[in-house]
Amino acid sequence: MLEEEIRILHVSKDNSPEALMHEGIILYKSLLEQCSSDEEKIAPLNNEERLAFVEMNCRTFAAYRQLQELFNEMQKKIASKRAILNRNND
Repeated sequence: MLEEEIRILHVSKDNSPEALMHEGIILYKSLLEQCSSDEEKIAPLNNEERLAFVEMNCRTFAAYRQLQELFNEMQKKIASKRAILNRNND
């Protein structure tokens, strides 16, 4: 799993997590795109600022943690949206 590979690189003090972080950023942006429409944007609070931080600091452990939290928050927002849609369909 990408998350685990990046974590291992940071824990081992390897200086090469950048390529995997870029892969994670691409995945995250794809998720944002797929979960948003013209009428509604689904994104975590301060998403743009936090994503910019991750992109500018992708070699740091702090950026890895921030990206991890962005994914976690998106997962919660998606689950919430699904629950609302299921409630409306019942």
